[in-house]
Amino acid sequence: MSWKQVAQSQRETLLSSMPIEWRLAPDEIGGRTKQRKIVDFIAKRVSSDTREITELPVSQLLQKLRQGDVTASEVLAAFAHRAALAHQLTHCLSEYHYVDAKRRAAVLDEQWRMHQKPVGPLHGLPVSLMDRFHVAGLRSACGYVSWLGIPRTGDDEGVLVERLRTLGAVILCKTNVPVSAMMGETDNNIMGFTMNPFNRMLSAGGACGGEGALIALRGSPIGFGTDIAGSVRIPAAFNGLCALKASEQRLPDSGIAAIFPGLPTAAGSVGMLASELEGIQIVFKALQDSSPWTYDNEILELPWRKEKHESILARRCDPVGIEANGRLVFGVLQSDDHVNPHPPIRLALQKVKQALLSCGYEIVPWRPPPQNEAVENLFRIFGSTGAQEIRNAIDASGEPPVAQMRPWYEQQDNEDISTSSFWQLCEARDKYRRDYAKYWRQMDSQTTSGRRVDGVIQPVAPYVAGHQNDPQYYAYSAVANILDVPAAVFPVSPGFSLAEMAFEEAQNRLASNEEEVKIQKNYRPVDAQNMPVGLQVLGRRLQEEQVLAMGQAVIEALNRTA
Repeated sequence: MSWKQVAQSQRETLLSSMPIEWRLAPDEIGGRTKQRKIVDFIAKRVSSDTREITELPVSQLLQKLRQGDVTASEVLAAFAHRAALAHQLTHCLSEYHYVDAKRRAAVLDEQWRMHQKPVGPLHGLPVSLMDRFHVAGLRSACGYVSWLGIPRTGDDEGVLVERLRTLGAVILCKTNVPVSAMMGETDNNIMGFTMNPFNRMLSAGGACGGEGALIALRGSPIGFGTDIAGSVRIPAAFNGLCALKASEQRLPDSGIAAIFPGLPTAAGSVGMLASELEGIQIVFKALQDSSPWTYDNEILELPWRKEKHESILARRCDPVGIEANGRLVFGVLQSDDHVNPHPPIRLALQKVKQALLSCGYEIVPWRPPPQNEAVENLFRIFGSTGAQEIRNAIDASGEPPVAQMRPWYEQQDNEDISTSSFWQLCEARDKYRRDYAKYWRQMDSQTTSGRRVDGVIQPVAPYVAGHQNDPQYYAYSAVANILDVPAAVFPVSPGFSLAEMAFEEAQNRLASNEEEVKIQKNYRPVDAQNMPVGLQVLGRRLQEEQVLAMGQAVIEALNRTA
């Protein structure tokens, strides 16, 4: 078969796995120019019971499952219905696992009926996985038509999938990713371009754009992905969600389709997306408490550290304020001085800064060593084999590269670099880590409270969701990967109006370099209005507990000053 026939077959297989009564007519799907925002459309298409289940926070959903107020089968059906609708409107899925998931949910329900207690702390919780994760019976194409081969077996599954099942979770689906699973938008020749549910003319982000669109439409309560340069955090910011990018070796990353097999550095880490940070915290804690390091030697023996999490929560500012020497201290990076953020991002930074100051937190300006240069070096590490793996995977089926992948595919200098050159790239990365750590220590001594800087708040990207094939800029997101530090994404605003953005537009600076010119040209106020805006908070390496608590503190400050 031709690559087109193989891709078409996969699309048809996915659609046929959905119940007929959940399939939309062509006129209901409509053109994306006519029906741009579909969040409310899907909510109206499902029953009130389905809405009630799927709109519960993870904590309340798990409580109802533990108590037997709802069954695992009922919860699965509710999310599966919304997932089916979400895919037909946004192209967010790569695999739909509903038949097997129903069997799993039925087993969990029988266990609960027999013993009157849950199987584990995640009993009956549906989860979605970025397409890279191997699941028995499903394919892991990573956007390549040539990888649509024989489905994976149980032997291919990794520790994360095994732990999730042991904890009681139900794997519902896998989600769409870009070709190679490492671009800032989600597009491939199999499922196509994943659209943003708040405006289907715009991108859901990448590489976990499928997760972003699916969870925003409540087709899954929580999803997992890998984050190499922002793959989890960019879709979260674009779709009004929360996310956690963990440090490397904190969550298991075995059983994942390799993009750069054998790359000894900059391999990325596992992350999670959800509608609220508390849900991420609950699932992350459950995984850590299940001792994943006993099943994967690469994982550090670090169970959930309650005292670390509570040490941050204890220093949140309540409405009447707390002592100055107890408050949290945040660095705020307004710009990396290479590509200035678009007006909606600058407005979000101002909003967060004002909220934190109003609640009594300390803010210090943050201007670390140049992030863009370090990120350019990171991408040289990724391209150290001349992008040959990507070319080989594309050529194997005869498919053409999608527009965002074409520069890598057509890379002229397609020879592997020498070992000594590769080591130099790694040393440059390590030097940046040392320089950044030195800067952080210097800033610790400059706070008015005398306390160390707890976390750094900065953009995830210099823009909100943009159009397909817009130029991408990763310096704001990928710096966390270079440093190997945890980062939590939190929503700041459901969107700003044209009037709000117009005032900020007057403050625009002239572009200072070619890359900034490209990014600033993509600012379209009409499209940027009313689009979700999120930021991120970075912590020190392996401080996931603290970063989750800091993200929650920022959200509470925003809510208090709304």
